Order: sequence, then structure tokens, then C-alpha cells
Amino acid sequence: MAHDDYLEWQYDLRARHPNHNQVKATSHLRSEGVRSRLPVIYNLPCGSGPNARFDMIPGRNTSAYQPVMVFIHGGFWRSGDKSEVAFLAEPFHQHGITTVLLNYSLAPTVGLREIICELRDSLADISRQARLLGLDPDAMVVGGHSAGGHLAAMMAVTDWTKLDHLHLTIKASFGLSGLYDPSPLARTSFQSVLALPDNCTDLVARPTGINRQALDLVACGSLETKELKAQSQRYAKAVLAKQGIDPMFWVKDRDHYDILHELGDADSLLFRRVLDLF
Repeated sequence: MAHDDYLEWQYDLRARHPNHNQVKATSHLRSEGVRSRLPVIYNLPCGSGPNARFDMIPGRNTSAYQPVMVFIHGGFWRSGDKSEVAFLAEPFHQHGITTVLLNYSLAPTVGLREIICELRDSLADISRQARLLGLDPDAMVVGGHSAGGHLAAMMAVTDWTKLDHLHLTIKASFGLSGLYDPSPLARTSFQSVLALPDNCTDLVARPTGINRQALDLVACGSLETKELKAQSQRYAKAVLAKQGIDPMFWVKDRDHYDILHELGDADSLLFRRVLDLF
């Protein structure tokens, strides 16, 4: 497939946002602070993948079984780690919500289809163990950022009964600056790592009209590139058409990287919107 210079420029976000190293350094420092202040249970196994592990940061002890926010990190399906987003747990902890941070196998070791299947197994395993972990299996909210937003959307439309996971319930879900349609990346340098198939329609996150299977909140930074904004807008419009509900939420003066810090801020509108999902 021919390389597209326009798409390359739109999706090469590190070049477009030169502040990304500074934002990531801040994320690292904030995450270290959270790990020093809050109880963290590290690297619990889940699912079937070799990298399927999660960290769990319990909320303040307000109930026997706590609601849980499961977060899927970004990194264009090829990089990233749960340790980088531990800072997100702090405001949820204060509200008595447990945070689960997932790791998963990455490209090019596996393809997107394998990643999606692995995460389904991981969520099913966490739901199965929920009571043992002190979690309320009926109060699971799943979210993600960037590629993680795409993966959260794929979890939202999964028919768990067909996978024999009758016990699994996702109460709500959200995406931050999600890459809901990976297909444009086949015409960029990302293709050398992602190896997207010629026909990847099954990899596009699409809402359904059945049982409100879709993201409940589609957040996007106002400083995102045109293509990234279009990704969120197309998905949100599809939800509106299918369900009559507009999930679009613009985060003012935030780009692809620092939008995460809005979610980690207990006083932000974005955090409040996510909190309302519980």
C-alpha cells in the first residue's frame, strides 16, 4: 500500500507535539509518587497472554466490594506500559474506586487481532476473580487512551455470552483520544510494525444498537491533529446514530499526551465525567 505523507504527518504525534517527552517525564514522576503513597499490588496474572499482567491500586476502604476502573494504556499497539499511568489511580482512590492497570502483548510480536483476544481473556479473568480481589463485578468501567481507547471500544462491543463469559458485565466505558479506526496507519511508517492486514474492517471499533454496546464517553483534546479529532468525531457520530446519545466531550487546550493529566486531576471536568459513569 502506498505511503501517504499527509497521514504520516497527522499520526506522527511525537513530531507534532514536541512536549511529549516533558509530559511523559511528569507522568513518570507522578506515578512514582502514587506508588510511594498508595498501596499497589503488582503484576497479578490474568488471561492467556505472556504479557497479560495487571497492577491493582485499591480505593479507600468505603465498601466490601469496590467499583473498579480498568485502564488500557496507549502506545499505538506497539509500546507503552501500565507503570506509566499509575498516577491516574489517585483521584479514583480518593473516591473509593479501585484502579486496575492492564499490560498486554505488543506489536510486532503479535497483531491487533491477537491483542484484542488477549484483552478479552484478561477482562474475563479479572471479572471471574472480582470478589476474591475485593471488587464489585457489576461495577466495572473500562477505559483507555489512544490505542487503548480503541481496545476499550472493542471490549465494549464484545458479546461476552458467545465467549462463554456469562459472568462478565461492563457497566460503562470511555476512550481518550482513541484510534478507533486503525486502517489509515497502513499507509504510514507504523505499518512496518503493525502489519495491518489488507482487510481490517473487523479491527475498526464500531458501536452497535444492541444493549448500548459502545463507549459511553468519547473524549478528545482540542489540540489534537485533524485526523485524531476526526477519529473521535466519526465514532461519536456513529454512537449518536445508533443510540440517540452523543458521547463526544472536548477537553480544552489538551493534546494527545497531556489529556491523560486531565483524567488524573480530581478537579477536572474530564475526571468528573468519568466518575459519573460509576
